[in-house]
Amino acid sequence: TYRFIAKRLKQYSTSTTRNLKKENIQNSIHYNDSDKVYEDIRYQNTKLKVDYVYHLSIVVMLLISITSSGIISNEHSKGTIKNIVTAPVKRSKILLSKFIYLILDMYIMWFIGLIIISVIAGLKYGFSDLFEPLLVYRGGKVIEVNYYLYLIKEIFISSIPVVCFLSILFFISTISLSTSLSVGISTFISVISLFIWLINLSSIFKYIVYTPFIYFDLGFIKTNSNWYINSLLHVSYNEFTGIIISVIVMLVLYI
Repeated sequence: TYRFIAKRLKQYSTSTTRNLKKENIQNSIHYNDSDKVYEDIRYQNTKLKVDYVYHLSIVVMLLISITSSGIISNEHSKGTIKNIVTAPVKRSKILLSKFIYLILDMYIMWFIGLIIISVIAGLKYGFSDLFEPLLVYRGGKVIEVNYYLYLIKEIFISSIPVVCFLSILFFISTISLSTSLSVGISTFISVISLFIWLINLSSIFKYIVYTPFIYFDLGFIKTNSNWYINSLLHVSYNEFTGIIISVIVMLVLYI
């Protein structure tokens, strides 16, 4: 009975796929190599690969931790802090300019990553899919939007908690006279963000939802909805909550 059903399913999937190809209909089903799916029914959507750009938040945080953690503490070690403090410029403006530099550095890295991922995915699965509109449910209607404009908007939303991380890095670098200490702490925070979602699946650590750490990788919510829904069984939070918490923490630390 099992062999008969398996054979019928195989025949059905093959004939269905051929009909879809005749009608030029594409689907977004993702198959892994381990699934042993026949090539005539395998289809990879380029957008599925480009969507991994959301997870670049962790990479960007790690790179900035290594390269820019000493943005203030280096001024102490080099002795240039005296020239900065005695300059006829308000300290708030000096700090703001350095903080804006960190933010711009983050976006430059992120968009370079977007270009690289788009080129690699396009070369492997085709560029045509990237220029097709995206279907979005908005205002009770399904509408077509430009894929890259939508992607940039979502990257901006996902970057708000990362800006909060930059404020933490900035704060540590400001109160610490040691660049190595600043690098160590900020690097640890960026790396541990990879495992925060696993920790959150345990109700023991449910109060971590009230900190910005769990929201540094908002891409997890966007690309791993199953885990996200699973975690909702233990704590109640959402993307909007994470953005509000991140903005509050960012403002407090900057001030």
